[in-house]
Amino acid sequence: MQRSVSSGLRELSFYYVKDKALEVCVDPVIVDNEVVGYFHITRDATDYKKAENQVKISEERYRLLSEITTDSASSVLIYPDGRIEREWIADKLVKEYGYTAEELDTFSKWRGIIIPEDQYLFDQELANLKQGKSVNVDLRVNTKDGRIRWINNSIFPLPTDKPNVIRLLS
Repeated sequence: MQRSVSSGLRELSFYYVKDKALEVCVDPVIVDNEVVGYFHITRDATDYKKAENQVKISEERYRLLSEITTDSASSVLIYPDGRIEREWIADKLVKEYGYTAEELDTFSKWRGIIIPEDQYLFDQELANLKQGKSVNVDLRVNTKDGRIRWINNSIFPLPTDKPNVIRLLS
């Protein structure tokens, strides 16, 4: 199997031979505006292609997880200064409860919709998360239209390639 990408006069191709991926780059040698030959470089791109495939598989898993989850799924990065960066969200839960993702984009905002009697549970589990522990907690929350609903929240801290930054998958 071959895939070629032409860019001007350069050609980049991937060839698959048994269990190896070879990347071939061919450049013309031009003298006086005339092609007099070709220069090529071939390298083993097997590790690159395997990594690329692993990324595709991982992205597909995240997509499937977000599609099959009954209420919500999300991934956020927590920085040492407490800042939260949402990577992605499947926001059925957010819509069901009447809030936008932006209205619940900090821990204090989430805590604010939990009924007062259950806020101590949130605080305990937040402390566990900060210690790198997974949590599973049942809480009652106020919907935007004033109803009280139960929510089961399972959150898993995952390492990142950024120092002192934690990824939370829930």
